[in-house]
Amino acid sequence: MKNVSKLRAWTRWTFLLGALLMGAGPPAGAQPMPQDYWCFSHSFGSQGTGDGQFSSPGPIGIAYGPENRLYVCDRSASRIQVFECDGTFVGKWGASGSGDGQFSTPLAITAHDGLLYVVDAGNQRVQVVEPDGTFVRKWGSGGSGEGQFAFLPASAQYPSGIAVGPNNRVYVSDSYNHRVQVFETNGTFVLKWGSNGSGLGQFLYPSGLGVDPDGTVYVTEADGNNSRIQAFREDGTFLRQWSNSIANAAGLAISPDGRICVAGYQSDRLYVFEPDGTPLRSWGDSSNLNDPNGVTFGADGTAYVTVCADHEVQVFRRAYRVVDTPAMPLPYVLGVEQRAGTGIVDIDYRITDRDSSNVYAAALAFVDGSNDLSRIVRLSSFVDGTETNIGPAVPTGTDLRISWDAATDWDVELGNVEVEILANDDGGLLDAHFITIPSNGPDPELTINCTPILEPDMLSCWYWLLATNDAGITLNSSGQVFGVGGAYDGQLLAQATSTTTNGRTFLFERMNVREATSNEVQRAKEGATAGTVNQFDPDRHADVGPGDRPRKVNEYGFDTGNWGTSGTCWIVKEP
Repeated sequence: MKNVSKLRAWTRWTFLLGALLMGAGPPAGAQPMPQDYWCFSHSFGSQGTGDGQFSSPGPIGIAYGPENRLYVCDRSASRIQVFECDGTFVGKWGASGSGDGQFSTPLAITAHDGLLYVVDAGNQRVQVVEPDGTFVRKWGSGGSGEGQFAFLPASAQYPSGIAVGPNNRVYVSDSYNHRVQVFETNGTFVLKWGSNGSGLGQFLYPSGLGVDPDGTVYVTEADGNNSRIQAFREDGTFLRQWSNSIANAAGLAISPDGRICVAGYQSDRLYVFEPDGTPLRSWGDSSNLNDPNGVTFGADGTAYVTVCADHEVQVFRRAYRVVDTPAMPLPYVLGVEQRAGTGIVDIDYRITDRDSSNVYAAALAFVDGSNDLSRIVRLSSFVDGTETNIGPAVPTGTDLRISWDAATDWDVELGNVEVEILANDDGGLLDAHFITIPSNGPDPELTINCTPILEPDMLSCWYWLLATNDAGITLNSSGQVFGVGGAYDGQLLAQATSTTTNGRTFLFERMNVREATSNEVQRAKEGATAGTVNQFDPDRHADVGPGDRPRKVNEYGFDTGNWGTSGTCWIVKEP
C-alpha cells in the first residue's frame, strides 16, 4: 500500500477456525527513503576587478568556512574574496606576489578549525591564513621531491584540490607530479601516492579532491583520457574507481550526508554520486552552467559552484529531504497458534520503533483477507488478561501476545480470516510529508504534502478508527461508516473501500489540515517556475509497488506525476 504511515505499519496472519494455518512474512511497509534534488536558488558575481567581481578567466576554488561565509579564489587577481551565502560581498585579502599572504594564481581553498588552507599554485606552495587573511604559515616549493609541488600552469582552467581529513591531515592533489601528497596541518610531510598513468592508483593530472568523515579520499582527474573518480584509504590504498565519462573533471566536494559532487568543466554539468559510485543526479549545460569548476557545500546541504565562463558563483538549494522524519512503528507477527478444540487464537507479535518506547497498539480481522469495510471483524474478546497488550502505552521492542476469543467475536464455524496488528506512536492518522513552497510574491507561502492522498490511505484511517473504537463513527453490517454526533451525525463517511467527500473532510479535520484547492495544487506543481511544471525522475522512493510509485517530482520535491483526479487529493496546513 502506498506511503505506509505510522499507524498503518502492520503484518497480517491468516488462520482457519477449526484448523491451523501458519506462515511468515515481512511487515507490509517500508520507511520513505531520501530524495536528492538541487534547485537553482541564485547567483552572484560578474566580470571585472571590483569588489564582488571576478577577473578572467573567472573564479575557481571555493570553500564554505568560518562565520558561515564563502571564500572564493579570484585566481587572476591573486586574491581571495569573501561573501555571505546570499552573495553579499564581505571583504577580500591577498595580492600578487610571493611574500607571506600574497598569491600567484590561487587555485583551491578549504576550511579547517577556523583557518583557510590555500593552494598558491604559481608559488608552488600551500598557505594557511586566518579568515581575515592574516598569514599563519606556509610550506612547499617547486619540484618533484617530498613536500614539493608542480601545479598546473597559471593558464590552465582546472583547479587543484585540497582537503583536511578526519585525521587532521591535509591532502593536496599535486597535479603535474600526478600524485596526492599528505601533510600534517603544520606542513610536515607524511606520505604520497600516485604516478603518471591510467592504472589503478595512477593519475593524469589529479585535480578535485575531497575526504569524507570516514577518511575515504576521492580524487578526480583533469585529463579527459582518465574520465573517472578514484577512491582511496587515508594511507593511499586504492579502494575503487568509477567512470561517468566526465571529461576534464574539475572540483569535487562531499555533501554533509556523504554524497560526492563533481564539476564537469568540459561537459558543463554537475554530477552527484553515492560513495560507491552509484550516479544519483546530474544537471546543467552550456546555457546555464558554463564551465563549472569549484564546488563546496554549506552545512544545510546547499551547493555553491564557481562558474568560470560566467564569472559568477551559482547557488543550488537542497530540496526534498525526508530522512529526518521520525521513525514509524513496525509490527511483526512472530507466531500464531489456534488452541486445539477451541476458538481461541494466540497471536505473538513485536512492535519496533527506534524513537518511541511505547505506542498505541490495535488489531482488526479481515474475512478472507479482503480490505472491504464490510468484511471487518473487530477484536474485542480476549482471554488470560492479554487485553492489556492492546491499547495505549504498549511497549516496543518486547515480545507480546494477545489471545483472541475468535469464536465469540466472529459468528462462524469455519472460515478464513486475516488479523492485522496496527500501531500508532502519535504520528497522526497519516504520515504525510509536508514541504513548503515559498511565496512567489502574489501568493503566500504554501505548506502542502508532497505526495497525493489516495483512497487506500484514507481507507487505512478508517481501519484505525474502527480498531480503536472511535466514538465519532459507527460501522454497519453493509460496510458503511456513518458519523456519530456533532456536525457529521448520520452522514455517510465511507463504504466498502471508498471515502465520501464528507468522509475526507472528517478525516482531515481530525488531522488539523484541509484539502488543497486545485489552484494550490497547480501552484505547488509549478514551484519556483511560474507557468512551468518541472518534472524530474525520483532517485529514491518507498517500495510501494509499480502502480503507486511517484512518477515525477519538481525542484521542491512535489509529486508532479499524472495521478488523475479520482480518489486523489493533497492536504495543506494553515499558517
